[in-house]
Amino acid sequence: MKSTSKRRGFTLVELLVVIAIIGVLIALLLPAVQQAREAARRMQCTNNFKQVGLALHNYHDTYLKFPFATIGSTDANKDENGINNSRNRYSWMQMILPQMEQTAVYDKFMEEVHGPSLLNPYATSVRDTQISSLICPTDPNGGKICGGGSYGLSGNVLLVHGLQGLYNSATGDQYGTGASGMFYVRSKTRMADVTDGTTNTAMASEIIQIPDTSSQNDRRGAYWLVTNAANVTIATYYNPNSLLPSTVDRQPSGYYVNYAKAPCAGPTGGGNYRCSARSYHTGGVNVLLADASVRFAPETMDNLVWQGLGTRSGGEVLGEY
Repeated sequence: MKSTSKRRGFTLVELLVVIAIIGVLIALLLPAVQQAREAARRMQCTNNFKQVGLALHNYHDTYLKFPFATIGSTDANKDENGINNSRNRYSWMQMILPQMEQTAVYDKFMEEVHGPSLLNPYATSVRDTQISSLICPTDPNGGKICGGGSYGLSGNVLLVHGLQGLYNSATGDQYGTGASGMFYVRSKTRMADVTDGTTNTAMASEIIQIPDTSSQNDRRGAYWLVTNAANVTIATYYNPNSLLPSTVDRQPSGYYVNYAKAPCAGPTGGGNYRCSARSYHTGGVNVLLADASVRFAPETMDNLVWQGLGTRSGGEVLGEY
């Protein structure tokens, strides 16, 4: 007898079941893949902070002090003689460029700002240079060129000026010399000044970048356009990722907008400038300590501990975080 075999294909129901199973598997795998990618990005961000910490320490070894937060004052960029000098609108970032293997950028910057050209920092030819160690890979807007390309690189890494605002009109501290942290206007902090201990004092943390619009330039992190000082430094007044608004320096019309993840409001009375630490990392921010180690500060940490991290000689006894 001759045997015959029938070929049987998939029914529509079977095909739909297979598609459904594949969809479930993809749904289960995607979060794991995303978590792995974020873990890698967070590790890269941590390494970036370590590079900044090493650069700050190398600067201290060379000059026996840490760099200033800014050279311009918090009031119209007046110099030490009270003269308005827009060429002072730069920050600690330019000072540590040689320690970050960016000597050519530093030399060109100094030549154009202090040489015959007398350019403002935001007008120099190197203003858009991408410094990878200052950019968080998790931030979708990291590496933003501020002002739609007019004002140079804005970064995610900012130094810490202390607990309270950098310029307080109530005390008349125009130059921020009363700041409780390691970095402020024309600061000359030495390692010996960090009496709270290098493992108990924050040198730097991170912010998130907000895209500019045609009418609004968010200058938080704008290293090349330091007007008043709080756009390149952080205060540890509010906890990491706080939804309470920062109060930073005066900006163009329409600047003060309550952004969803990084709200900002204009300071009243021309003082108490504070920029808060924020990141796109889940649950907190990276913090560079004065010993150049990097810790992750959770957004749920005790506020008094966070505030104590911001001071260099406050005498606080910090708990775990």
